[in-house]
Amino acid sequence: MAVINPPTSPRNVLSTEGRTLTLSQVSLTLNMAIGTISGIGFLAFLINGIQQTYWQFYALAGISLITFLFSLNSALKNARGEYSDRDLGWANGFFSILGISTALLIDGAGLLVAVTYVIIALSLTSTLGLFRSGTLSLFLGLTTASIAALAGALSPLPQVQSETMIVILITILAMVVMIFILLGITQFVSTTLQIRLVTAFLAVLIVPLTIATSALSQTAIATNREQIQQNMIDAAEEVALSLDRFFENNLKVIQQEAKADVFSRYFENLKAGKREELDTAEIRMIFRVLELRESSERVYLSSYALLNAGGYNVYDTVQANRGKYEGRRAYFLVPYTTGKPYISPITFNPDGTSYFSFSAPVFNNQNEVVGVLRATYNTLVLQRFVTNYAELGGPNTHVIVFDENLIRLADTYQPEMIFTTVTALTPQQRAELIIQKRIPDLPMIRPVYNADLARFLQTSELNNGAILEIEEGNEGNEAQEKPEIAGVAPMKTMPWKVVFFQAEFDETPIRKSHTRVATVIATLLAYVLGFVAVGVSNVLASPLKDLANIARRIAAGDLKARSEVRTSDEFGTLATVFNQMAEQLEKLVSELEERVAQRTAELERRNQALTYRTNQLNTIAQVARGIVSAQELTRFLENVTELISDRFGFYHVGIFLLDANREYAVLRAANSPGGKRMLARSHMLKVGETGIVGYVTSTGQPRIALDVGQDAVFFNNPDLPTTRSEMALPLKVGEEIIGALDVQSEVPNAFSPEDLSVFTTLADQVAIAIYNNQLYNETLRALAEAQQLHRQYLQQEWAKEVQTHRHRGFRYTVKGVEPIHESLDWKDIEYVYETGKPYIFTETLDDQTQRAVMAVPISIRGETIGVIRVQDQGEARVWSDNELQAVQDVAQQVGVALETARLFEKTVHRAERERRVLEITGKIRSTNDPQEMLQIAAAELQRVLGASKAQIFLLSEDGEDTSSHGNGSGSKNGNE
Repeated sequence: MAVINPPTSPRNVLSTEGRTLTLSQVSLTLNMAIGTISGIGFLAFLINGIQQTYWQFYALAGISLITFLFSLNSALKNARGEYSDRDLGWANGFFSILGISTALLIDGAGLLVAVTYVIIALSLTSTLGLFRSGTLSLFLGLTTASIAALAGALSPLPQVQSETMIVILITILAMVVMIFILLGITQFVSTTLQIRLVTAFLAVLIVPLTIATSALSQTAIATNREQIQQNMIDAAEEVALSLDRFFENNLKVIQQEAKADVFSRYFENLKAGKREELDTAEIRMIFRVLELRESSERVYLSSYALLNAGGYNVYDTVQANRGKYEGRRAYFLVPYTTGKPYISPITFNPDGTSYFSFSAPVFNNQNEVVGVLRATYNTLVLQRFVTNYAELGGPNTHVIVFDENLIRLADTYQPEMIFTTVTALTPQQRAELIIQKRIPDLPMIRPVYNADLARFLQTSELNNGAILEIEEGNEGNEAQEKPEIAGVAPMKTMPWKVVFFQAEFDETPIRKSHTRVATVIATLLAYVLGFVAVGVSNVLASPLKDLANIARRIAAGDLKARSEVRTSDEFGTLATVFNQMAEQLEKLVSELEERVAQRTAELERRNQALTYRTNQLNTIAQVARGIVSAQELTRFLENVTELISDRFGFYHVGIFLLDANREYAVLRAANSPGGKRMLARSHMLKVGETGIVGYVTSTGQPRIALDVGQDAVFFNNPDLPTTRSEMALPLKVGEEIIGALDVQSEVPNAFSPEDLSVFTTLADQVAIAIYNNQLYNETLRALAEAQQLHRQYLQQEWAKEVQTHRHRGFRYTVKGVEPIHESLDWKDIEYVYETGKPYIFTETLDDQTQRAVMAVPISIRGETIGVIRVQDQGEARVWSDNELQAVQDVAQQVGVALETARLFEKTVHRAERERRVLEITGKIRSTNDPQEMLQIAAAELQRVLGASKAQIFLLSEDGEDTSSHGNGSGSKNGNE
């Protein structure tokens, strides 16, 4: 197939937002979207066809597969850049056939497909409108959408109902909307004026029509619902009225029957002790007649019975009941005590059968109650009774009768649920009802039918009936597909309620009918108005499209493009203004190009200056970082000179420091070869006299020397003959000048006043580093001196300690610890004392045996005061690192302990000496006689020191000695 409109042609290329967009890329995106949708549709249709075996699904699966293959083929060509209108047309054609077929064969799919195709048509029109006219694609999209909507509403083919497919179609619609939004975000589509106008036309038509259709559908549904609700109330009231008639008639019948003379005469004879066979036969005959009375309900009549005044069953049609005591039953007590007929509640026998009774009092001739006539019915009569009314409300209706405890008494929908409750009973409630024989003492069927119904029946006070709508998903049962509508009516004769239900109220036919009509009308109107909107939008948008094309040409760089003025209306005015704007733009662009060239040159110059200044700041930062670690001053100063030279291109950088007398500035660091020679001969400058360095170190003010001017003479340095510019800055700490930073360049006028602020900061950083280094070195010297004094002190003190105790050491043997008196001139001990390091060796004894020896220093603050020597007789013994470490740890602890003991002993001696001094002082102060004070002092000193003699000599005014009386064993010298 020939490729139409190659992608490289201008017609198929669009530049937007700084990127190039080709028609192949747009077509690839659209084909991927179509392929994705058709692929999902193929899988969905195929799976549903396998599960439900409908031919409609297989047909749609085949169409989906064909669409997928065509879109895949087109996408592959687009990926290679081979755009073809024919390929895109085939893919869109089969995609349209797929949509229309889906609307024809799937119930409820028409509108979803139509909306999907409208969005796709808008997407195609918006996208293709960037390259060419999109009117044709918009017409085709609207036509496809209209056909799909009409096909869904008026399909002549059998449609398949599938909720799964509806969900999938909704998902696809959501995907199409998301793709449309994504294309808009990525600017693959553009909402043109034509699209906006068509969308507005359709929205103005469809939105009100949709709202009106929905309102009409809801009105029709509500009307139908109200009619059904009223029918249910009427039916419930009719059943309640019929049940009331049944109970009222039976109550009247039993009351009339109880008035028969034969019953009162029978009781009188029993009271008199007469029981004639004739009376019994007559009673039997009357009961037989009563049982055979024509009535459909008489089939469920269990028994007739006569109860005497004592409550005993004297006669019963069921012979097994005769003679039983029934005096505690309500059907006996109420008529007997009140004299009025009575209807009993439903009661259960032990065998599980249930019944209710009609009873009436039997009066004698004196109008006294002499007994009770009872007629008992099986409760199945209620089920039989309401069954006749099951279809009273119409098809799919049923009736349920509830007693005051919400127990089902009759149910035409679920007869097996009779005698269960619609709400769960508590154990206490169920026990009470069993005691009252109101429910059977049997396992209950799951009781809950509908919680809403239970709450309604428990709380509602009914007068003329009530309505209850039971929504889907009733509690206790499986969710219903459609709701039920119920009418409730109370009974008058019993505290019971009758509920009539309309099962599965279906509003779908009503809604479909209105939707079908609205769809047909909306589709036809939308199609007509769509064509009108497209025509109107073309007329209105054509001048704007021309202006847009001219704008694109101008944006692409064609500033000579102008719009043709065809009319004098607003569009003509807009075209004229646009042309004027284009001319101004062309002129402005020309001027801007000139300005840009000028600004570019200026920016380059400023960029160079900024780069230079950045290098300056980086250099300062590096110097500042070096200050922290500047311990070796010489190396730091050399690094500073090299860093400044490398960063700024100065061929010579030197640092001068003042000497101790502050007379000369001595060169301490330089980077250039000439500077190195100057360093070698200890180059120095007189402060205040020689060069700008001398000036700076004298005044403390920076100075710049250029190639011309009064400072040019300073450049006559044979070691730096190429210098043409020089800058010197003082190195100051506070107000004290300690040196100067000298920077020289081979370029004339290399330094500007702006450089002074930067290099001044740099000089201050260097000065701080030098000052800190001096302080650091002084601190190190002071610390070394302190440590040396402390070591000397330790050596002296421990030498005294050894001389005092006269022990060379101590040895541990099997006999214990014993002092060492012999000489310890062993090589290992001498080595440890000299080096302060442990020593391990193997020693050979006189008997040629060997032993392993380890000597470890006992140190205090780096000063060795002793040695721990360990030896082992094992010939193969090798000291391990762990053993060495253990002995070293012990030696450390021993050193601390020995020093502590020495200090403690010294403290004790000092304390004893001070005590003796205080004691002697106290004795001396005990007298005021000087001669006696001297005698006491001499005597106490002799005693304390253990001396043989103590004398005190005094100097006379002429310098001659006078001696006090001596003490001790010697002779006396001098005068007193």
